[in-house]
Amino acid sequence: MKIKCIYSLLTLLLCGCATTSWQSDTLPSPLSGDEIAVNHSTERILEAREQILNEPKQTKVSAPSVISQGKTEDSAQKPLWPSETGIATYYAHDMEGRTTASGEPYDPEQLTAAHRTIPIGSSVRVINLKTRQQAIVRINDRWGGGGDRIINLSKQASIQLGFGSAGTVPVQLDVESLPSGAQPRARIQTLPSRIEESSAKNQSRLKICQNEADILGLTENFYRNHVTACLSRRE
Repeated sequence: MKIKCIYSLLTLLLCGCATTSWQSDTLPSPLSGDEIAVNHSTERILEAREQILNEPKQTKVSAPSVISQGKTEDSAQKPLWPSETGIATYYAHDMEGRTTASGEPYDPEQLTAAHRTIPIGSSVRVINLKTRQQAIVRINDRWGGGGDRIINLSKQASIQLGFGSAGTVPVQLDVESLPSGAQPRARIQTLPSRIEESSAKNQSRLKICQNEADILGLTENFYRNHVTACLSRRE
């Protein structure tokens, strides 16, 4: 009887040890401090990712195109007429009231000018290359000049450009506008041959006036107006 009790007690002890061993193997071990920190960091990353995924998507707006400074649509266009540089003069006092190539009488108080090829009715910006003074004149007459002279200005235009006592000044010409129907010219044409002063005595006055009109490139009414005005000049 005593032996049987001892055997039963040993059996209970062995079963208890086996149960304790199995529970210790299946239960998770306590986490260390580092492992807890890693788990918290992972949770924050997952929460941030979830927030980003749930945010409404924004439409991407492209940045406006930038136009280079100093460049405009107007400046990209070709000029209406070739720019010219040369010498400017102004009408003599006794030309007042004379008929110009446009049919208008010359008025020294108006901002007008004569040029060989720029279409009648064009507006031209004249720049004094010494002082940078400017004047915008209307072309209403023809003039061939001579040498490097390129434009003949009204008295008022010469005052605005600061001629002073000088009879000529170096200038730059830039065409601001052309009359309706006028075609821009690709280049400045060369002048036809001029009747030399030495042989002018052997030529009729009409021939000399026609030669001037040819040099000026005049046609039709402009040609006739110039010849008529030329024939009326005093010798």
